[in-house]
Amino acid sequence: MESRIRKAVEFKVEGNRCYKEKKFREAIGTYHRALLQLKGAQGSPGQSPLTEEQLRLVESTEVECYDSLTGRSRPGTGGGYSSFPRLLLGRDTIPGGGTPPTAR
Repeated sequence: MESRIRKAVEFKVEGNRCYKEKKFREAIGTYHRALLQLKGAQGSPGQSPLTEEQLRLVESTEVECYDSLTGRSRPGTGGGYSSFPRLLLGRDTIPGGGTPPTAR
């Protein structure tokens, strides 16, 4: 379980690096792999429950990955909207979400 959490954090960091290098599709893949590791770490029947510290790390890593994927924050900047989804879709809108502030 601990190794899955550690691997998820490594994937998230790798996704941030890919994003900064404008390797957007690779960043998506690594964020997705991080989320899969976290899902596996959250338990299955017969597995001991996560400690409070592990649970906090799982939740914060999960939120950071989803935020990065949805453009809620730029990896490594701590906030704001990103053009990440817009660049991947090749348009100035986010499906169902209107126009991101950076495109106005």
